[in-house]
Parts: sequence; structure tokens; C-alpha cells
Amino acid sequence: MKTHIHKIIITLMATAMISFGASCSKEEQPRAQSSVAKPVPAAVPAAVKKSARPLLSAMPNATPIDVFSLTRHGEKVTVTIKADPSPCHSVVILRCHTGLPRDRVAVGQVAGAAEQFVDTLPDNRPCWYWLSIRYANTRGRSFGPLRIGPDEGNSGRYAVEKTAGRFPWKVTRTDTTATITWDFPEEVSSVHIKRGTSKASNRRGSVHMTRERKGAFTDTFPDPQANYWYRMEVRLESGAVVPLDPVRAEFSEKQ
Repeated sequence: MKTHIHKIIITLMATAMISFGASCSKEEQPRAQSSVAKPVPAAVPAAVKKSARPLLSAMPNATPIDVFSLTRHGEKVTVTIKADPSPCHSVVILRCHTGLPRDRVAVGQVAGAAEQFVDTLPDNRPCWYWLSIRYANTRGRSFGPLRIGPDEGNSGRYAVEKTAGRFPWKVTRTDTTATITWDFPEEVSSVHIKRGTSKASNRRGSVHMTRERKGAFTDTFPDPQANYWYRMEVRLESGAVVPLDPVRAEFSEKQ
């Protein structure tokens, strides 16, 4: 009898322990689940910033006004590059006072990503501008000219006009040649000499270009019987262009 009761007690204790174990297992289950790391959602790539400008490569028939624009405030002219020239190597800005391609000079160079260039004019006259788009391995493209009007109110501060006298030069001639000499007080980016048959004529051609701030150049006349006028444009290292007054080739007094 005692043995039978003992077996019953053991059976009841085992059943209780099994029930208690199952209960503990259910309580621990949420904790086990909470320790599992949740998957991290994949990072969404940031949107690539696109240029608001239209691509020049998609504009085969672009006109100058499609590519750039000009605004003027006194001596300052802002060249705004409206079309994106990517993947160009550089953009060269050229200008002149005559509107003729042969008279234009480079006044600035910017990277292809640049959207503006500010030019400083030497005087209050109107100017014409061109853009030359240069690529590394392919032929470039040129746009222009666009005209910017004169400084009607003469509100600009034209320091270059006042300093033109600091760049002395002279021209003497013989029957067949002219000798141009100059001696400038500062380093220059370039000296450009042109020749024409009258003081006011726009029909003049380039005869010499150098970077020397002091020098001399002898030019042979195409027609020894004609009179000749020479013009000189001095480009400073700052990028400003100093247009010197035209000088007539005259015989030296010693002759």
C-alpha cells in the first residue's frame, strides 16, 4: 500500500515539473525572439543632382542666344553660360569692339562646369562676345557674336583707360618697313600688334604677337607707297585688355 502511494506521489511531482517547465518555456520565448536582430532596410541612394541647364550636346542647331547671355553694369559684363557644355575641357570667352572675328581676343577661360564669367571692360564702348567650347579629343564648337551695348550713363570705373598712358610705344618707318618699339612697366600676358591703312579702318590684320613687356618688331610693308597705321592691344596678367591708341608710321626726324 505504501509502495503504491509512493508511486502516485512521484507521478504527480513529475507531472507538475513538466507543466512548470512548459510554462517557463512559453514565458522565455518572447525574450528570445526580441534578441534577434531585425534586418536593416537597404539604403536608398541619394538622387544624383542634375544640371538645370540643357545639355549642349543635345542641341545640334543651337544659336548663340541659346548658349549664353550678357548683362552689363558699368565696366562689368557678366557672361552667363545657359547651356551645359559637358563633357568639354574648357570654355574660352572672347571679345572685341568691332564685331569682326579677326579682331577678337581671349579675355577669360573657365572650366566646363562654370556657369558665369565676369569680364572687366577697358572703356564704355559696346562689345561683341564669343564662346569657344573646347573638348579633349574632338573638335570644338564656337558661338557668337552677341553684342552688349555701351555704358550709356558712363557709370563704370574704367581704370584701364587711365593707365593706357603707362604703356608707351612708338612707330617709325623707312621706305619699306616700320619698326614698332615698346617698353612697359609691368609683366603682360600678351602684346598684339595690328596694321591698317587708315586710323579709323577696321580692315587691319595681325602682324605680330608676343609676351615680352619690352621689345621691338620690324614689319615689312606690302605696298611701300601706302600710309600705315598700327594698333596695339596689351593684355594684362589680370585678364584686362588695354587698347592703345592707333599710331601712324612716320619717318624718323633724323632721316
